[in-house]
Amino acid sequence: MIPLLIVFCKNPELGKVKTRLAKAIGSEKALTIYQKLLDHTAHCVEHTPIKTAIFYSESLVKEDVWNNCADYKEVQSAGDLGMRMAAAFQWGFDRDFGPIVLIGSDLWTLTPRHLQDAFRQLTTHEVVLGPATDGGYYLIGMQQFQGRLFKNMPWSTPELWSKTLDVLKDKTVAILEEQNDIDEESDLRKHPELFQHVNKE
Repeated sequence: MIPLLIVFCKNPELGKVKTRLAKAIGSEKALTIYQKLLDHTAHCVEHTPIKTAIFYSESLVKEDVWNNCADYKEVQSAGDLGMRMAAAFQWGFDRDFGPIVLIGSDLWTLTPRHLQDAFRQLTTHEVVLGPATDGGYYLIGMQQFQGRLFKNMPWSTPELWSKTLDVLKDKTVAILEEQNDIDEESDLRKHPELFQHVNKE
């Protein structure tokens, strides 16, 4: 079995990314922020020696920031977030990859160490989770497919974390350090170097 990192990302199109953030700073600046987050995530992935599959929200892009680190490029399936994540994990396990870790592309504080630690934890745990400050998670990984994690879950709500742990109560779970997605202007202001850069645009 070969470890696999899956990255979920949105195609960086004006008006279609960081829509909550765009309400405060405008669509163009929100797109700039998201492009910086993509660059940062790609940098972290590039410095993590793991096979990587990029799953786009809408369509494949042949030449982009992921070219230096993507071994595979795919498009996310239809359905809610749970259905899309389940399909991506199944895609990996069907190709004899494992363990598999999935992340998004919204973390300015992500480092290669976080990714490496997630895979390290999966040598002794069945599941690894990275909690987000909004009550969800920014990272999820597993040794074997855990389909029940993706059905009837309260996606995009503060209850997701507790519900996920409840589903996993009979599994060994490693929990990484808590991190904060960049979704709102208040999130952005916590990272002056990113906020100031956008103000210079």
